[in-house]
Amino acid sequence: MSSADAELLSRAAAGNELAFRALLGRHDATMRAVARRFSDARVEAADIVQEATLCAWQAARTFRGDSEVRTWLLGITLNVCRRSRRRRADEPAALDPLEGHHLVAAAEEPHPVTVDLHLRLRRALRGLATEDREVIVLRDMVGMSGAETAVALEISVAAMKSRLHRARLALKREVEGGEAARPAARADTFGCADVLEDLSLYMDGELGAEGAAAIDEHLRECDRCTRFGGDLARILTSLRESLLAGD
Repeated sequence: MSSADAELLSRAAAGNELAFRALLGRHDATMRAVARRFSDARVEAADIVQEATLCAWQAARTFRGDSEVRTWLLGITLNVCRRSRRRRADEPAALDPLEGHHLVAAAEEPHPVTVDLHLRLRRALRGLATEDREVIVLRDMVGMSGAETAVALEISVAAMKSRLHRARLALKREVEGGEAARPAARADTFGCADVLEDLSLYMDGELGAEGAAAIDEHLRECDRCTRFGGDLARILTSLRESLLAGD
């Protein structure tokens, strides 16, 4: 755990508002980034962060120290996002929650292929089930560790890994416009079904030496899985870029 975060939260728990503001200054941008991915407008995202901030201030004394402070803050933010979704569940359909976010920095002139991928990712994220989007945002966009993501989602690490693998496959299908949903296309774009989950862990550096060596050997022989890994790596890189570029 970050010693600075722990110290600031400890002082905040004792009623030190300045320490709490300093703590927020370290994590506010990430809290806002998460809120934007689950809200219908920037104003609503700001409201979510404000509510999450109040919840964190009120709950500071209950922090047990069994997770990173960042994980705790993002878990609170995610819970507020869920409450917000429930509150508006019966309201008329709103704008695309990802519409209007600058997924590519305006000052740059990105390659058209990059722009196209960012646009497809925006639509693909919108098309994911809520729990799939949550794990993708926390693990692949925010960059939380597997253990942090599991704590924030209140599930086991094993369940998180399974959900993340499923979500990544779903995202790839959405990015490809549903082509991979058809059996003939699936064989071309998704590689070998029996190694896909291990390949996902391999890319996260969580497979272990023996498992990684087995994947390396498989990739030397399998062009389909090599293509799948390259496509997935490109998608995950673009996800992280979109988080940094959005404001």
